[in-house]
Amino acid sequence: MGSIIYWGLLRFAIVLIGLWLARGYVENYGDWWTFFFFSVGAFVVYPAQLAYRKHFSRVRKIERNVMCASCRHSAADEALCTALDEAVTSIHIPCEGMMWEAK
Repeated sequence: MGSIIYWGLLRFAIVLIGLWLARGYVENYGDWWTFFFFSVGAFVVYPAQLAYRKHFSRVRKIERNVMCASCRHSAADEALCTALDEAVTSIHIPCEGMMWEAK
């Protein structure tokens, strides 16, 4: 989840710098703002939304297929073991089942 925010901020900075350098080529200042908002939408918001959907579908797959989904230490929305503060994947169970407790 942090990588989505990181790459979103990086893309926003690149768009902002690029459009700031290109502002001299735009005659009407209102057109620059319009282009800015469309650029942010296309290059920052849309890729972040796609990455979040991909993350969410991966978390749902893990929730259905891993023993951790029925454990009380599981943070379902993050695919995280709260007892060990480690990410859960479909091939890696952080505690290897030793700390499993029913919800």
